[in-house]
Amino acid sequence: MINKRMSALSYLFKLLNFKDVTKKFIVRQILRSYRKEQARKDRRRPISLSLLNKLFDQLRGVCFSGYEENLFKLAFSLAFYGAFRISELVSKNKIGRGGLFLEDIQCSENHLSIYLKFSKTDVFGKGKMITLNRIKESPTCPVRCLENFLKAKPDKSLTFLIHDDGQALSAFQFLAVLRNCLKNLGLNEKEYASHSF
Repeated sequence: MINKRMSALSYLFKLLNFKDVTKKFIVRQILRSYRKEQARKDRRRPISLSLLNKLFDQLRGVCFSGYEENLFKLAFSLAFYGAFRISELVSKNKIGRGGLFLEDIQCSENHLSIYLKFSKTDVFGKGKMITLNRIKESPTCPVRCLENFLKAKPDKSLTFLIHDDGQALSAFQFLAVLRNCLKNLGLNEKEYASHSF
């Protein structure tokens, strides 16, 4: 709409033999800023701690084994408490390498540390250490979820978040399980995405 009006003004200036100010740097910058403000707002809803607890409850019915349940609990917990992008946690597909690796994780009694080798915001590629503390009495505690997952994790892969057959957890699978849990809760799964964590 604004482009049409700017074109009309430009045409009018030319017809009247006036200087075309629509091409001035300052005018273009103001319009650029205006367009950014008018850009479509992110309509995805955030996942709250209360909803995370409900998602954990739903995993038992969505996952086909206790191992898978622990895998997704850990993935959801890390995404929530670590504020990770899905691409930082899991592989793009189930056979590819990507996401976190076993060597990136260090766990102690009271916290876990994750070395993030790459990030969208890490423009210099230095990596970053992220520490998540134990949350006592919480089923969503990332340290607790990690401990439960590591008890059963097969040593078939260096990729950290893997299924019991050794294949990597993919972004598609992460989102599919999240959507199934949301659907079972009676929520509109289209209102949520992996960015909701």
